[in-house]
This record gives sequence, C-alpha cells and structure tokens, in this order.
Amino acid sequence: MTTAQSYDFSVCRFRPWVGPDYHDGAFDGMRILVLGESHYDFGLPAEEASELTNRVVLDHIHGAHRHKFLRNVSQVVLGLDAPESQAVGFWNAAAFYNYVQAYAGHSPGDRPAATAWQAAASPFLHVLDQLRPQLVLVCGIALWLHVRELPTNTEVIAYDPPFRRCRLWRAQTTSPCVAGVIRHPSGSRAFRSAEWYPHVQFYVSEARRIANAASR
Repeated sequence: MTTAQSYDFSVCRFRPWVGPDYHDGAFDGMRILVLGESHYDFGLPAEEASELTNRVVLDHIHGAHRHKFLRNVSQVVLGLDAPESQAVGFWNAAAFYNYVQAYAGHSPGDRPAATAWQAAASPFLHVLDQLRPQLVLVCGIALWLHVRELPTNTEVIAYDPPFRRCRLWRAQTTSPCVAGVIRHPSGSRAFRSAEWYPHVQFYVSEARRIANAASR
C-alpha cells in the first residue's frame, strides 16, 4: 500500500495537495479526492509552479487568501452551517488535484487547449494509482465529460438526469472508487451549495458502500 511518504507525483506539472490526514481516511473514514479543472497563469515563476496547487490550499487554510472554489467545495460536502474549523479539517483530510496540467490562460473565461485536455489523462490515472481515493468529487460538468470516458473500466452506478451522475471506476491497478459530479463551484452562476449537498451525500454513501463491499 502506498504510504504518505512514498507518493510519486513526478509526472505532474502541478503536484496535488494531499492533506496530512488524507492517508488515514480522516474525512468520515474515507479518502476523498477533489478534482478541479485547471489553474490560471498568474505569473508564478516556473520553478515554483509544481507547488501551485499546494500553495492555493495552504493560503486558504491559513486565511491568507480565501478561494471561492475551496469554500464552496467544503460547504457542499459539510453543509452550509459547518464551522470554519470543520472546513479546515476537511482540507487537512482531503486531496485536491487539477486535472489539466497546463495553464488554462490568464483570466476566468480562458479555456484549456484541446492538446492540454488530451495530455491530462495519463497523469491523472497515475495520481489515482498513487492516492487510491474512495471518492472522487469531479468539479464541473465540462470536466466530467472528459473524465467519464477514461479507459478505467467504468460503469454507471446511478444516472438521474440532469445532475446526479455517478460512476464506479475499476482501473486495472487502482482500488475501486466512486466518482460523482457537481457543477463548477466557482465558475457557474447557477451553483448553489445547498442544492448540491444532497447529491454529494449520495456520492459519499455510494463510496462507503463500495468500500465496505471491497473490504469483505
């Protein structure tokens, strides 16, 4: 089993954030990977780019810069009434990775190039193998349309149009995990944490069911 000290992210341009409590499944006894789409280029020196994802999460946790995306993700998982301390605890227990390993552009509205989408699949499958999440929360409908067709022997667990979309991934070298989608937490004006909270609870319950079945 991969330990917290032996993750290999050498294929990633932007190394994923792995909370200090992730490996122990500290989020309600489960390992959850939050999957975002891409980073924007804010002029960070090239030699510091690999730690951009980690820098974003640490800035949010420590209050140096609050990110709407991260705030909405914690709310949609924990509920709107969760205290700030619980939100920090969530990010300490979760992992976060941006699927596209190239800058989307310089400002909101810029989109990743087609070649960047194509190149993103292999590093992501490697990250799955390393982190072995039990739940992948896919943040964004456009992102979901790309990752749902990855060659991971997937099957649909539930399909309740238009938004309850959930798949069981059975990759050859990765433990089974559930993947569920929400609207982009900061890129969609239609996003409401309260609306998506019950869907995420469904994903969590399915992930727990699969994990329990796999352990028998």
